[in-house]
Amino acid sequence: MDTYTHFIISLTGIIILGAILRTIWRKIVTIIIVPMNHCCIHSRNGKLIGLLESGRYRFTGTGRQSQNFNKRLQQLTLQTQELTTLEGITVKTTAVGLFRVVDPIAATSATADYCGTLYTLVQLALRDAISGIEAESLLSNVRALGPKLLETVQAKAAGLGLELTELVVRDVILPADIKAALSESWRSKKSALAEIETARGKAAVARTLANAAKLYDDHPSLLKIRYIEALEQASKGVGNTFVIGMTEEKLLKTI
Repeated sequence: MDTYTHFIISLTGIIILGAILRTIWRKIVTIIIVPMNHCCIHSRNGKLIGLLESGRYRFTGTGRQSQNFNKRLQQLTLQTQELTTLEGITVKTTAVGLFRVVDPIAATSATADYCGTLYTLVQLALRDAISGIEAESLLSNVRALGPKLLETVQAKAAGLGLELTELVVRDVILPADIKAALSESWRSKKSALAEIETARGKAAVARTLANAAKLYDDHPSLLKIRYIEALEQASKGVGNTFVIGMTEEKLLKTI
């Protein structure tokens, strides 16, 4: 066997040995890479080992599993719901919320689908809230409904390892006939309030005139002074003509 043949055989053996060692290395060494803003549940043979933060990890031994969780805020959108108010009116409404996973172990232990479970909790809370309020009050207090729902669902979400930070009822849509009836009722109330204010103003003016008339009856000289003030004010204009009878002239002389 010449030198060249010996070299080829040796090189082939080294390559085969390297491939075998690489295969063995892959079987006994596990590389886990956790992306930025994520954490990872690390387990081996079905048993929990712990949580891993962002980074690259190398472990020896087989049977290792990893499950990554995004730690950033995530959006929960409740699709259009047809719900019934206190008086039996069907309304359509949607809601949107923000949450993050703060305890991945609890999130995987408490439920098989934490997103679906959170969706259901918000859905049930919204249903209960709307069923206990009248349609007109719902429209006028829709902004306050979100914080109430947040307070209701937040504790339950914490039990799932989730932090619910925001929950808003985005739309409330009434049937067209109910919406028209509520609009007409609102206009009627506003019109009635305007009429009441007008009546109050007229009553105030009438009281003022009655008091003035009584004052003039009790003190006739005040009426004469008022008469002179009126003439003085009118005389300031251009082109005004005054016709004063003898009775008024004699009256003026006596003042």
